[in-house]
Amino acid sequence: MTLERVQSPIKPVERKKTASGGGGGFFSNLLKSDGGSESGTGGKGELNNTVILCYGYIAAYAAPSLITSRVEITIINNLKPTMVKAKTATVKECLIKTIDLIGKAMHPSHLKKEYILRQRDELLKQVLAYMTPNPKEKTEITDQVRLLGLGTCSTLINLDPLLPTEVEKELLERMSTFYSIESENKVKIIEALNTVLGSILFSQPTIDCLTRLFKAVEPWVCSNQGIQRENAVASIVYLLKKFIELLKKRVEKSFSEVGHCIALLIPRCTDPLVNVRKTAILGIQICLFIDYLLKEDPNAELNTDALPKELQLFDSFVQRITTDEINDQFSVIHEMARLLSQLVTKEELPELLMSSLKGLTDSQLSSTSGTCVVLNGLIKTRGEELLPKVSQIVSGLLASMEGITNEQTMNGTLHALRSLASHHELPVIDRLLQSSIPHTNFVVKSLQAIAKD
Repeated sequence: MTLERVQSPIKPVERKKTASGGGGGFFSNLLKSDGGSESGTGGKGELNNTVILCYGYIAAYAAPSLITSRVEITIINNLKPTMVKAKTATVKECLIKTIDLIGKAMHPSHLKKEYILRQRDELLKQVLAYMTPNPKEKTEITDQVRLLGLGTCSTLINLDPLLPTEVEKELLERMSTFYSIESENKVKIIEALNTVLGSILFSQPTIDCLTRLFKAVEPWVCSNQGIQRENAVASIVYLLKKFIELLKKRVEKSFSEVGHCIALLIPRCTDPLVNVRKTAILGIQICLFIDYLLKEDPNAELNTDALPKELQLFDSFVQRITTDEINDQFSVIHEMARLLSQLVTKEELPELLMSSLKGLTDSQLSSTSGTCVVLNGLIKTRGEELLPKVSQIVSGLLASMEGITNEQTMNGTLHALRSLASHHELPVIDRLLQSSIPHTNFVVKSLQAIAKD
């Protein structure tokens, strides 16, 4: 009966003159409001917004045994025309709140049974459309719409089944743009964004899912805007901590992408911003801890609180990296590289090195130099193991040289190649000589650097 009373006001109605003081109840009194628009400031707009919210609260408070048979047809289908036509922030906020209420009402913890909301993905895409710009429309997107939308995305992600690959991809692509938003509510928006990312990981607590989330955030980790780098690195660490919280048993035998993840954070260890430096080193520590936990004896008790002694050394790095003196920062990173060379396995080392090459062309000069320090430290200590990857590493170094603009970074990169040649001289020279003729300036410089030995 309640649904029947709500259904008519949201649709266009023909106004009829009635005697003053007539009855008719709450909704019929609303229908007597004059004029109004979708803005929600009065009349029909105010009525529609009220009815939209009523649908959500009906879903939230109806008996679970009744609502499951009505939510898709009677509630969601009746809201669809309004969802498509919503233009103003007020209407979008009401719709997002209602979708959130519907999502929470359909969760098994509320229903006390399993239920599949068939239109979940459609609702999620609609919320994403409200939160992100549409090139065809010039409507302003408010922070309140973003914050409500992010919360609702988390609610919908928590429903079964897992998000389809294409829906997850669209979700991550759209939401990652929030790192570039300029807003006085930026902190709240990023916190809400991290909660959404955490919800995805909660639904799929695997290394594969963790890696997909990292790749969505990765472009912002190396942004030329400090606040974007700071927020993106914080998201990476948030996800790493969340993964440890969700780690109940050793389903996987190792952190297969540990090399790539560490390499992503290495340039940020000498970032101009102190918070970025500290968070990046903490992230590397947690990456190694996850790898350690997964590699332990599968029959041993999983203890996510006991940090191995060698990883505790990173706590000192976090404290010392706060210095503003760049040479002191390089000293810390040199020690970290030496420790990494002891902790990274032979299988993980090539991926770590190859992924680190991107840091040579980072937007921050201090970060490119810091990357050189790590590369040289790893190659000097572990270069003997790299014979099968020599050609690939030399090609990567030559390609990176083309984008290097700082002389100090170029010298550090040449030194890394020279260190590799000290372990595998002929393979390195053979790869350089295979370069197209006439040789580029970078090939010539590389040969000259090796010739000094």
